Amino acid sequence: MIRSKKGFEISISMIVMLILGIILFTLSLYYLTNWFGEAEELQAVLDKQTEDQIINSLRIGNKLVAIPISVQTVTKGKRVSFGLGIRNVGDPRQFSVGIVFSKAYTPDGQTIEADEQFIQDNWLGRFTAMRGGMIMRNQQQVIPIGIRAYPNIGSGKATTNGDYTFNVCVYDTSLTANNEVPHPCPRTPDEFNPAEVYTGKVYQVTVRVV
Repeated sequence: MIRSKKGFEISISMIVMLILGIILFTLSLYYLTNWFGEAEELQAVLDKQTEDQIINSLRIGNKLVAIPISVQTVTKGKRVSFGLGIRNVGDPRQFSVGIVFSKAYTPDGQTIEADEQFIQDNWLGRFTAMRGGMIMRNQQQVIPIGIRAYPNIGSGKATTNGDYTFNVCVYDTSLTANNEVPHPCPRTPDEFNPAEVYTGKVYQVTVRVV
């Protein structure tokens, strides 16, 4: 039997094109999955029951700021949402919120050495500074906070199981023109100035990585 060299070359070309097509499809699927995954991480969603709980905490407890559920358990790579409630008893004004990584501890209480800026960028992202919006007198606003338990706590350093604590600051002024908080949210008590934040207090949320 005489085989066509031309036909053989065409078959090889088709196989090569098929392989390249599969590779390109796989890469496209990979990047799309990552892109949508990152987009999802940028969101923080609260259900109506949680929102109602926060509103009730503000009203019944006569509080100006409330975070009823301040500890959330999560596995590496997943996201948790906290609900922050703000009540304004003064004149109508703009509010804003700042969040900063504070400390991390292992389950037995040992300090976890983490890159603070790395966590700000990868665990918090856009949630380091948020607009609270205009709140009228005797009205309240619920603000969702999203924190992702990123697989790393530094360049090349994997996330360790434990409690990761974040300080939450509420300001009764808007963000700056550069979308930054009016005053840096303090990491330690030594950096704290009560006059710079609404209610004169710093609040905390904890991400428990298991």
